[in-house]
Amino acid sequence: MQRVADSIRTVTAIAQQRFEDGERSAAIDLHDLVELLLAVADELDAAGESDLLAAAKAILEARDDQMVTSAEWDRLRKAVDAAG
Repeated sequence: MQRVADSIRTVTAIAQQRFEDGERSAAIDLHDLVELLLAVADELDAAGESDLLAAAKAILEARDDQMVTSAEWDRLRKAVDAAG
């Protein structure tokens, strides 16, 4: 849930800055709403992917060295849980 809240905050801050810079109007239409929701979805995808990808890479590297420990498995488990 924290990742969702953080993603919404990030996109909202960008939208607010664009309004303050005069790039956007205070009034929104359907196009603006769709753009905002897609930006939140993109932010969520990017946030979830990086943690999961990093954990998966660590497991693959540890496997190559034949040194997979419970720490790597815990990291992967946490990343998968957070992404799901």
